[in-house]
Amino acid sequence: MFSKIKRWLRGRLNKQKISTRPEPMVGKMHYAPLISDAVPLYEISFTKGYQGILLGEIQSEGSIQYKYIFAVYNLEKELCFAVASEENTMASLERNNSHFLGVFPGDGHRNFGADNKWAELENFTPAAIAITKEQLNIVEKLD
Repeated sequence: MFSKIKRWLRGRLNKQKISTRPEPMVGKMHYAPLISDAVPLYEISFTKGYQGILLGEIQSEGSIQYKYIFAVYNLEKELCFAVASEENTMASLERNNSHFLGVFPGDGHRNFGADNKWAELENFTPAAIAITKEQLNIVEKLD
């Protein structure tokens, strides 16, 4: 299953790279994580035709390094929203702030705070899904 998702995702990354440049590059996103490759870890369907893919082993192209990204595609298969675990290069482990929880609503970036827990899959994933559901006013689709 993941190999199929990876091929689907790789086709998207090869055709239109996610970019942080101001002009729209992918779907409705004007500002998104700049990556060249990633491994799909989990896929989830939402109402209104949204599809979420949790990405790991991310190869960043910019100065910001990502541990995980929860990428959300709309019904037209365009990237429209993302939540990311972003490495905090100024972090001190004693301060409990190794990673930021960043949200990309399409037109910019919002920081939801720094914490070591955003580097852990079991903490990042439910937070990313909850933020996605709240921001896009959607729920998980039951099969």
